[in-house]
Amino acid sequence: MALCCWEDGRWLLRSTTSALSRSAEGVVIYGNSATNFILTYPSGITCELGDRTYTVGGIHSSWIYPLVIDGSGGMDYIWGLNTTGARFQHHLIGGSGNDRLYVGSGGGYADGSDGDDNIYGGSGDDQLLGGNGDDRIFGGDGGDLISGEDGADFLSGGDGIDLIFGHDGEDEIYGDGGNDILAGQGDHDIIHGGDGDDWIYGDGTPHPGDWPDEWRLWPYFQDEPWSYTFPSTGDWDELYGENGDDRIFGEIGRDHLHGGDGNDVLHGGQGNDICYGEAGYDLLFGEEGSDELFGGSEDDVLTGGDDGEVDWCHGEDGIDGCNCLMEYTC
Repeated sequence: MALCCWEDGRWLLRSTTSALSRSAEGVVIYGNSATNFILTYPSGITCELGDRTYTVGGIHSSWIYPLVIDGSGGMDYIWGLNTTGARFQHHLIGGSGNDRLYVGSGGGYADGSDGDDNIYGGSGDDQLLGGNGDDRIFGGDGGDLISGEDGADFLSGGDGIDLIFGHDGEDEIYGDGGNDILAGQGDHDIIHGGDGDDWIYGDGTPHPGDWPDEWRLWPYFQDEPWSYTFPSTGDWDELYGENGDDRIFGEIGRDHLHGGDGNDVLHGGQGNDICYGEAGYDLLFGEEGSDELFGGSEDDVLTGGDDGEVDWCHGEDGIDGCNCLMEYTC
């Protein structure tokens, strides 16, 4: 298989070792060994190719390594390839329009840019950015970095240890399996930890001593690190630890915190918060504001805070220790 660049910047695909066909959706390439792949090639997409050579069926072929695809304008459908026996990491850019980006199994980087995009990671470790618009991002297996950025986004980490940031907009975030770090940031967010021991963060500046003020990560194929500084503003959030021993931080706004199963630690932060320990041996800290704390089914510790506001504690079942104005006998 060979790829040649025309003078006007378009790409011509010529194949001597693969079956090549064209459809209304673009060009589809099928390899002839266990390393088969499919690449859709709608109009407006350009590719930047490395100089890697890979052997397909005993014949040397020009191979895309790494694969870089920029969808530019319009609604694009871009698939990375599923690889076996070679390490491929894709760099997919949706551009403007409502795009669908599929990274594939080798892991890689996808940026939806403008528009309401659907982005799918694979079984590898992916870095997935929504960009502007209301995006839907699914990490799949592996340890993924997911950032919704602007817009009301739906973000799902899948299995593996994931790091997910909602950024601006009213986001819905699911950690799913694995010990995840989930942060809503800005506006009203809903976050579900899922299975595993998760750290869940509503918005605002991180709890002192627990998180760094800035994250610096190095995305695939980038000359500069990707950095994120936590904002100092936000809105009320709904945070659910679900299964596992979770740590949940509400911070700014009247947040609702739910520990779920496991031995959880809940920090209300600023605002008049409502904290539910639920199952397990939990620690609940109302902190600033007039908070309401509910222990749950086991022996819990409930602390309203020392800011002078009136807090209410509901011990419920178990033997609880409380430090606030109590409505129910602990």
